[in-house]
Amino acid sequence: MKLNKKAFSVMTTAAMVASVAAPFAATTADAAAGSIQATSVPTVSDGEQEVGTVRVIVPAGTRISKGDSVIIKAPYDLIGKFGGKNNINVPERFSGDANAFYNDNSDSNLSDEAKEAQEKADAAQEKADDAKEAAKTAKEAYDTAKEAYDEIAADEDADEADVEAARSKMALALVESNEKQEAADKAQKEADKAQEAADEAKGIVAGDQILVSASQTGADRITVTYNGPTTNLTEDGVFFVNFGSLDVDKGDSGPAEATFEASSSSSFPTGKVTVANVASKGEVQVSFSSLDNSNNRFDPTINLAETVPGSFARDGEIKIKLPSGYKWANATSSDRTSEYGLTVRDVVVTYGDKSVLDGLTLDTNKGEDELIIKFDSKSKTSQATKIEIKPDFVVDNDSKVKDGDIIARVSGKTKTDISSAKIGSYGEYGSKLSVEDATEIVSGKIEQEIGTIVIKETINESLVENRTVTLTLPESARWNESTLGDFDSNKSVDLVFVGLTGTDKRTAKFEVRNVGDKDPAKLELENVEVAVDPSFEGDLEVEVAGSAGVEGKVIVAEVVQAVSVTTDVVPNVSIGLTNQEGASFTLTEKAAEALEDDGRVELLLPEGAKFNGTPKVTVGSGDISISDVKLSDNDRALIFTIDSDSTEASEIKVSDVKIQLDRTLPEGDVKVKVQGSAVVETAAIANQNWNKYTTEFTIAKVATAAPGINKGSTVFTIGSTTYTVSGVDKTADVAPFIENGRTYLPVRFVAEAIGVTEENIIWNDAARTVTIIKGDRVAQLTIGSNILTLNGVAVPMDVNAVIKDGRTVLPLSFVGQALGADIIWNDADRTVTVNQ
Repeated sequence: MKLNKKAFSVMTTAAMVASVAAPFAATTADAAAGSIQATSVPTVSDGEQEVGTVRVIVPAGTRISKGDSVIIKAPYDLIGKFGGKNNINVPERFSGDANAFYNDNSDSNLSDEAKEAQEKADAAQEKADDAKEAAKTAKEAYDTAKEAYDEIAADEDADEADVEAARSKMALALVESNEKQEAADKAQKEADKAQEAADEAKGIVAGDQILVSASQTGADRITVTYNGPTTNLTEDGVFFVNFGSLDVDKGDSGPAEATFEASSSSSFPTGKVTVANVASKGEVQVSFSSLDNSNNRFDPTINLAETVPGSFARDGEIKIKLPSGYKWANATSSDRTSEYGLTVRDVVVTYGDKSVLDGLTLDTNKGEDELIIKFDSKSKTSQATKIEIKPDFVVDNDSKVKDGDIIARVSGKTKTDISSAKIGSYGEYGSKLSVEDATEIVSGKIEQEIGTIVIKETINESLVENRTVTLTLPESARWNESTLGDFDSNKSVDLVFVGLTGTDKRTAKFEVRNVGDKDPAKLELENVEVAVDPSFEGDLEVEVAGSAGVEGKVIVAEVVQAVSVTTDVVPNVSIGLTNQEGASFTLTEKAAEALEDDGRVELLLPEGAKFNGTPKVTVGSGDISISDVKLSDNDRALIFTIDSDSTEASEIKVSDVKIQLDRTLPEGDVKVKVQGSAVVETAAIANQNWNKYTTEFTIAKVATAAPGINKGSTVFTIGSTTYTVSGVDKTADVAPFIENGRTYLPVRFVAEAIGVTEENIIWNDAARTVTIIKGDRVAQLTIGSNILTLNGVAVPMDVNAVIKDGRTVLPLSFVGQALGADIIWNDADRTVTVNQ
């Protein structure tokens, strides 16, 4: 059929050009002659539809002649009358450069003929300026002569001859002044005439600086003509054409192309360019946003967008069905749409034709699980339109809903782009606890960074305003308070650090603040450092508690000791002898830099033993450097300095070991403690009773103990009344236990195990006190009091001494402090080892 073309218009303002942001469409224009590019290609349907804008470029260097033209054939009839110079937009500049089709009178835009004409005009003006200057000089000479004449003529005593001479000089000056002025006037007229010729050569006509124009030459045709002078373009010539609304034929589909045709002599580009894509039948794009995570009520936003005008009204029905267990909420307010039986907070036209609301109705099916959106003929839009609908839906049957995504089905008579999509998430209130990137850290060292502790809400508002979360380390670890801060949050829920609690500072307290986001929060505590008891090894576990309801335990790091020790064959030795062979041994770093630069390693024998001569100390492997090997502490200690720490885990070998034992040593292992500032940095940490050594190893075995001395190890097990003393099982009448994160031991059995005789453990029932005498050490506890008295000095404890099953019990750290014993906790075996 004959194309039914309607209006065509050409963009008239630079602002309209700037507003086009769509990518350029492909074109089949002749590249040698320039380019034709669509700056926007909308999708349209039949009827009156806006199509895209076209940019036309004639490149610099093109020879263009006055009268050159191009005929543009629109894909459909133009709507309205096209014509007039204001229907074409010729920007003054394009992409920052001058536009050859916009004449700004600059020399860079002039043709050779125009430049020559302008040079002549400039020369004529210079000649006129010189003539004006000569006329001015002549006028000044006449004024001077006239002044002289007037003065002498007024003098009654003046000689008549002098008066006549003055009059004659004045007359001659007047004649010359008139002649010079006439010459100047004539020169200026010639200069003006030359400038008019130059302006004509530059193509400036009646002040019009737009050198192309357009007119409608048919129902579907426009002719664009170049009106400037014939010239070689020094810049690109650019203009924009906007087809405006065209009358798209019913039933058409596919790309709508505009055709540019010109004679072979024309400088304008030719070819075809797509200005619209025609859809035979539009659809509605459906999406859901502002999705809730909840266990009860949900308030999503339903987004409906036409791909082409009229898509809503075509068949006019969209259904959104919830899964089993949910229903759309009933109206509970006086909102403008509540008459449709739903709690719809708002219906908004985000762009397009607001008249779409005139034919919009909302309803639900009988089961209230399906929302029915209807559009009648009043909803037919003149431009592609998008609306937002904000209904609520609720849980109707708890037994049918499932945790996770809530998927709604989309159906109805209107064609839509999806059949289902997520519309919310269901979950119960709660928080999940985890650790990301758990680290390996070294015991005995400060500033050891642990993994990131993560708290994630299962649904939003699981964390309640002003409630608390506490993180408690075991007795073998302490926080580096300077590294503790607020949890990082991806939502508007904050978990704020408020300080450390307790005398031992093992518990970090946080408070929930600023609750108020639709999505569950993920909170992360990262870059936190701890210090760990030098003798501890294994998983470092943090206990999470508090009123916010976040509970559990997480492993934040694996703790390794600074070094491990391997020995050769351990020899048997005798008491009272010197220069006995001890085992050679190797210290191996568990990680690079485990032994601290400029620190000291101290290998300490027990009391009653000492080295006979300084053993040989060498670096076996790795790049660690040591120096200053010597004996100390009455030859009980072998010490050396770390000159530079390692970049790879290194080995230090100790050989030629000779030892001497006195008769006070008990039967059993002779153990060497590994200590010193190179392996233990934690000695200065307050409120702890940690060991001063990181590990110990056997260097020899004593076959016969001195009489009356018992210095073996005692092992207690949590929850068991059976304990061992130097490998021999014994039975207590109260078992060690853990309460509020603290490990409690029965004081009497620990004292007896390390050699305190029964008569030196004194109970005063009236005063409710226990007094323990061990050598020169006197310790006293009062039941119900938190004061431990050592040799008359009061030592505060963070708990009271209590009685359990008839026995006085204390946390293990204070048992060790009271009895002067080394106490080691093994978390994996849940055992406590007491060494004297």
